[in-house]
Amino acid sequence: MAQSIPAKLETAELISRDPATGEEIGRAPQTMPEDVARAVGRARAAQRDWAATSFRARARLMMKTRKLILKEIEHIALLISRETGKPVAEAIAIEITPSLDLMQFFARHAETLLRRERIGLGLY
Repeated sequence: MAQSIPAKLETAELISRDPATGEEIGRAPQTMPEDVARAVGRARAAQRDWAATSFRARARLMMKTRKLILKEIEHIALLISRETGKPVAEAIAIEITPSLDLMQFFARHAETLLRRERIGLGLY
């Protein structure tokens, strides 16, 4: 049976800790349900603009974002390592590199992958 979790005080924070040392890495405020609902509404509105954006413009934005990640790869990998306890090299190899590869793949092939196409279902 599902249970609802009571809302926390607005000042409550989530604390991220290094699992190896227990050292605090950072804090983020807990989000209240009404804030989540507003964020979902903004995301839905933004999606309409995104859907109207050309595949070429989307690809440029994806590649620009990819460049930013590459520029900050060491910092990102260190943060992943500290939050998960995995080695930095593993964070790069398992977490970041596949994401960068997929960003490039989808930037190059999104128009083909997302084209409108009627797909027959055979006997069904």
